[in-house]
Amino acid sequence: MRNRQNWLKHFDLSYAVVALVVTAAVIANLLMETYLRAPPTLFSFLCAIILSAWLGGVGPGLAATALSILVFDYFFLPPIYSIDLLLTDMPRIALFAAAALFVVGLSAVQTKTAESLRRSQSDLEARVQDLEKLNTAMQIESAERQRAEQKSRKIEHELQSTIDTIPALVATFEPDGSRDFVNRQWRDYTGISQEEAKGKTPAITLPDDFEAGETQWRACLASGKPFQMAWPVRRADGEYRWHMTRRVPLRDGQGNIVKWYGIAFDIEDQKRAESALRASEAGLTEAKQELQQTIDMIPAKITVYPADGTTRLSSNLTWCDYTGLSLGDKAAARSWAVAHPDDIKATAAEWAACLAKREPFQAEVRLRRRDGVYRWHVVHRVPLRNQTGDVTKWYAVAFDIEDRKRAEDALRQNEAYLAEAQRLSHTGSFGWNISNGRITWSAESYRIFEYDPATKATIEMVLNRVHPDDVALVGVVIESATINKEPFDFEHRLLMPDGSVKHLNVVGHPLIVASGELQFVGAVMDITARKKSEEALRKSEQRYRTLFQHMPIALWQSDASKLVELFKDLRAKGVTELRPYIDQHPHLLPQLMGAVKIEEINERMIELLGARDANDILGFAHFRHINPDTFLRAFESRWRGELTHQQEAKITTIDGRVIDVLMTATRPELITDPDTGVMGIIDITERVRAQEMLQRVQADFAHAARVSMLGELTASIAHEVNQPLAAIVTNSEVGLRLLNRSGRDLKEIREIIDCIVSDARRATDIIARVRTMATRQAPEQTLLSVDEVIREALLFLRHEVQSHGLAVTHHPAPAAPKVLGDRTQLQQVFVNLTVNAIQAMTEAETTRRTLVIRTTPVDPHMLCCTVEDSGPGINPDHLDHLFDSFFTTKDPGLGLGLAISRSIIEAHGGNIRADNESAFGGARFRFTLPAKVH
Repeated sequence: MRNRQNWLKHFDLSYAVVALVVTAAVIANLLMETYLRAPPTLFSFLCAIILSAWLGGVGPGLAATALSILVFDYFFLPPIYSIDLLLTDMPRIALFAAAALFVVGLSAVQTKTAESLRRSQSDLEARVQDLEKLNTAMQIESAERQRAEQKSRKIEHELQSTIDTIPALVATFEPDGSRDFVNRQWRDYTGISQEEAKGKTPAITLPDDFEAGETQWRACLASGKPFQMAWPVRRADGEYRWHMTRRVPLRDGQGNIVKWYGIAFDIEDQKRAESALRASEAGLTEAKQELQQTIDMIPAKITVYPADGTTRLSSNLTWCDYTGLSLGDKAAARSWAVAHPDDIKATAAEWAACLAKREPFQAEVRLRRRDGVYRWHVVHRVPLRNQTGDVTKWYAVAFDIEDRKRAEDALRQNEAYLAEAQRLSHTGSFGWNISNGRITWSAESYRIFEYDPATKATIEMVLNRVHPDDVALVGVVIESATINKEPFDFEHRLLMPDGSVKHLNVVGHPLIVASGELQFVGAVMDITARKKSEEALRKSEQRYRTLFQHMPIALWQSDASKLVELFKDLRAKGVTELRPYIDQHPHLLPQLMGAVKIEEINERMIELLGARDANDILGFAHFRHINPDTFLRAFESRWRGELTHQQEAKITTIDGRVIDVLMTATRPELITDPDTGVMGIIDITERVRAQEMLQRVQADFAHAARVSMLGELTASIAHEVNQPLAAIVTNSEVGLRLLNRSGRDLKEIREIIDCIVSDARRATDIIARVRTMATRQAPEQTLLSVDEVIREALLFLRHEVQSHGLAVTHHPAPAAPKVLGDRTQLQQVFVNLTVNAIQAMTEAETTRRTLVIRTTPVDPHMLCCTVEDSGPGINPDHLDHLFDSFFTTKDPGLGLGLAISRSIIEAHGGNIRADNESAFGGARFRFTLPAKVH
């Protein structure tokens, strides 16, 4: 009963293995077909049949053969998923079946031969034991021979009969090794009689085997050890068959050998079975090697893991070549040894979950190549189960998907770019299959037509959105495109549900696919904004033309394309500054002027230049009526890339008039359209005359202020003049007395005369400064030091300062740049500010009277001057009106001093302001002047 249960269990396990290995072969072929694009092969099914026959025998091998044919036909032969077999596939299946049957038969022969060998060896051992027992019995018989000869003869006869009937070759030998008896089986097999067999051994073996056997036999005779040897023995028909020969000695009571008994068993079938087994094993080894080579050559990383999945048992050559590791490396044994550190945690968690559930595992992970580069792989791991369903191993395969990943990333990026480009350009794409009417829209197309993307697009949906006035046009275009199979490009409008109107530009191109169906692919562009822009541009152009022609400003539009080319040539030559280059090449300026073409002018320009009509001005001209230096300044502005340039200039009109003009050049599109420019000219002759008149009035006011100030400083001026004159008188009197002496000291007289000359020059300088302040003269711009002007002003006011007890401190700036200005006017500013400070501190009866003047460079292009005192400061209510004309806080004052000071500073390009932020508690006046940088 137990044997029956074991047999049934073995039967179940054998056929379970059949199902498992055939399933594994199907999965392997499906994986290779899916990921490697390799055609299905019967090799894996042949391996499954070999494994089934080797483990289970003929029955499972035949079952595996039948099952392999069925599943291969069902999964891989057309028509797939059907067991219908085409005639063209019959030879292939028949050849596979023959190979499988041969493998099953070979396995069965191997199994049967091994079993026969085991039985033969068992029988041989049993027979040897019988012979040993027989030898013992013969010894007993020999001892009792004399007492029971009859019985002995009977036993001998029985023994002879037994030996003759033994299915083996039996012989006995004398102690010297000569044969004295052979049984009937020996005689029948060899065809040699009893008499011929006695004595020396006849040559019934091959010469080489005979010689080796005789040598070993003689050695056993000498040593008394049993003899055993397998050799081929010639049969009576001349055929040699392998026999196992064994000879044992019979000893007497003293241990002397009295007889040798030999027996030989036919082991030919066993030898053949062993040869077949060795051949089968060699074939199996070769198959294993071929399978291993096949696995190594598979362009995928294959590994094997134990049931716990922790360490790597083996890997194919592809894995080792990729990682640069061998199984001997400790680092290679870990499950995720070559995985990217960022991928290990998540992937290991998924792998642990699959291990716990004993389910197949799949993940995408980056694996490190031998050069340190990580590449994306998809890893599959499937379990191998035994008959009880327990997992014994895990087989893993990893496919390199780096290129696929990059392609997918690039595709996603391109799709994102395309979607974003369509969104930004308001352009949707579509596909239209004329045969089945199917329409495919991009997301932007749905947005343009304002339909839900979940809605399936149809031609009716398109026509429902078409503006009623454009329905006929759209219908004609569609009909013409479908009939003539020609591309189309047209514009039409959409009327949206909210009443708004969209303008579309639709472009389509026909395609004839392999099935012969007509399809259109194209784009839908929402050009509503462009239409609005075009309309706005048209209106803007119309406004521009209206303004250009009717503005009360003389305008011309010029084409400077040739000028731009000349500038490019100059920059290519390395020219960085235009004016110095033209100074060295004066012939270039007329060339530049001639490169400007006047394309359009308005009526005001014709009137301003005194032309008869536009033809006198339009075209390339040399602008003889405009000063070349004026054009040079405009060219410098364009050279620097400035969008606008403005300057005042004098021009001579075509009819000979000289007028002052304000010229403004604009280049609104210097980057996108550098060739176009607009010049506006305004006649400012009257304004220039008015400004000249104003400047004369201001100069008169300044002169009057200086004269008034001189009147206020009469005492100081008289004191300043009186000091050198008194010194001259005193020194003259002393000189006369020295001359009247009898002994004249010429050296002392010379010193006195030098003092007289010095005092006279001092008086002359004082009178010259007073005269300068009092004289009416036009402003003269010279390069001067502000600190020198301050020192001259303080010297002029020295008596006034000393008489009022002021402590005046001047902090010059040694590194301060010079300014371009009129010395007398700037002296007037400092004198005015200083006198105001003196008067303010005197009226307030300030005990500590301090005045500090400081010059400070703000930057290389600006100079700041500060005048601050310790007086009562300025009433905050007066700060906003302090520089207004005729505003004064002094009873006798006219209110012109600070107003004139501001006009002088502003005329010099600076500005002046006042506050109460003096460090000494009084008022502070600060003004800036532009520095002249060489």
